[in-house]
Amino acid sequence: VWAPPQRNVVVFSSSTFTDTQAERTALLQQVLPQIQMEAVRAGIMLSVADLRFGVKDQSTQRHMTWDVCRLEIERCFEQSSSLFFLSLQSLKYGYTPAPRTVPVADFDE
Repeated sequence: VWAPPQRNVVVFSSSTFTDTQAERTALLQQVLPQIQMEAVRAGIMLSVADLRFGVKDQSTQRHMTWDVCRLEIERCFEQSSSLFFLSLQSLKYGYTPAPRTVPVADFDE
């Protein structure tokens, strides 16, 4: 089914949460407003999805952080003209969750 091109750009911003606070804040408060003004001039609505405040402790405790992030990436893609992904890198390795389940055979070893 044909549809006219969307003029929305939703950027998913990804990084480790604990060591990029200043960079994420600068992006949202200083850089994003300037880029949004330029985008509006071109007829584009630009927004950034930042999950710093969207991943609840309960999701982390239940090992569901990836599920929350994946659903947000899908939402960004559905609401945007394409997939836009920004990865902020730092010195921290990143999130490595424990598995949700462990096979019984692993306990026998």
